[in-house]
Amino acid sequence: MGCEGGTIPKRKDVVKNTNNTIGGSKKEVISECLQEQYKTCALSQEPLKHPLALLMSGAICNLPACSHVLELYASVPKNIQIDAMSGFLTCPISGKLLNGRIPFIGLWPCGCVMSQSAWESIKSNDCPVCGHAITRRIKITQQLSSASGKLSLP
Repeated sequence: MGCEGGTIPKRKDVVKNTNNTIGGSKKEVISECLQEQYKTCALSQEPLKHPLALLMSGAICNLPACSHVLELYASVPKNIQIDAMSGFLTCPISGKLLNGRIPFIGLWPCGCVMSQSAWESIKSNDCPVCGHAITRRIKITQQLSSASGKLSLP
């Protein structure tokens, strides 16, 4: 039945499939995990729901979960929208989803969240959503910044 010494199998003959058939490829699994982070609170790991808060570190969390840091490091956005179908935050200007593939920014002190490309197309120092003067732009990231599982605050 073959392999009697006359043929030497190559690695590609022995290893037919490199993808993990149970959970998909490694890249797909990592992408799904990163996308799930943008649907959950960075502090409590619960699904995002109104009212929300934008932390100075760039994380978005549920307001009750971050009430202890609210005065110094958080802003409460009023115009933030959550897509009902996917659970991701949406850009109020372009309608793009905050799913980790498109860079999003948060504006300080109003806390409005939008895609970076929408902000760059506006060319203004005022928030296009609520009209407040902007003092700082923050890159949105839901990943914890330390291995201990705590957000680092400025």
